[in-house]
Amino acid sequence: MKAICFNFEIHQPFRLKRYRFFDIGRDHYYFDDFTNDDIITRIAHNSYIPAAETLLRMVEGNQGRFRFSIAISGVAFEQFEHYVPEFIDILKKLADTGCVEFVAQPFAYSLASLADPEEFAQQIADTCSILRSRFGVTPKVVRNTELIYDDDLAPQLTAMGFEGVLTEGAKHILGWKSPNYIYTAASSPELRLLLRNSKLSDDIAYRFSDTSWSEFPLTADKYVSWIAATPMEEQIVNIFLNMDFNILLFIPWSINNIELSVFLINNICWKGQALKYSFCTFIIAFSFPVIQHLCNVCVNFTVFDPAFYSI
Repeated sequence: MKAICFNFEIHQPFRLKRYRFFDIGRDHYYFDDFTNDDIITRIAHNSYIPAAETLLRMVEGNQGRFRFSIAISGVAFEQFEHYVPEFIDILKKLADTGCVEFVAQPFAYSLASLADPEEFAQQIADTCSILRSRFGVTPKVVRNTELIYDDDLAPQLTAMGFEGVLTEGAKHILGWKSPNYIYTAASSPELRLLLRNSKLSDDIAYRFSDTSWSEFPLTADKYVSWIAATPMEEQIVNIFLNMDFNILLFIPWSINNIELSVFLINNICWKGQALKYSFCTFIIAFSFPVIQHLCNVCVNFTVFDPAFYSI
């Protein structure tokens, strides 16, 4: 039985207002509150809320069998609290089901990890503080901005108490290796790396509504068959979907695409009876890597504790 790890990311930036040369020294407020209110409200009601409500129904309708994780930036959380508090209420309901794990990420969705380790640590801590105070959860897994990862980050993340990190299964890094395993950080072996399966993720996120795609239309049966066709020893499939729906403002069909994508995920859940939907932390806790050396390249093959399948 393969383990499927869904992660949904949510981020919305603060929009800046037009700031003219003659405003320098006179006006020290830089944000466009009207635009922020307009965009965040439209996006929430057109996509975030319908998607979250559908996911909630999926959790409730599957008696806890469907599980997934969410990563939300601090700046997005602040805007939802201010402009669309009803979306926070739905997230709270999801948290209360016990079937949703919240993953930490930089508060401002910034590139601080590339330049300032202290600022990066503070932003992660600020996001964790919000999740702890609002939902009563303490994240054990972190997702950096745009899935950026470097082994230099691993010791810092381990020192901050994280057990795992989500990152991109980039082909130019992996080479012949597969993203469907748990890897360990060379600089901090206790930190586990969960790699995004870019093909299966992008099939839902981008190619799902592409009528020119050779596999169009994508059905749940077809998608589940692709997962089942992966080699037997590849027991993990990480499907990370970017739920930053700015695209909704510019592509007319994308609103329906969001609803249909969630509907597809729902059907995948029902069709994939042989699949185990799990949290990141469950996958980390109930698996261990068996290290082999092939051509002097270290590959981590994941083996699950049998107890994993009874949860």
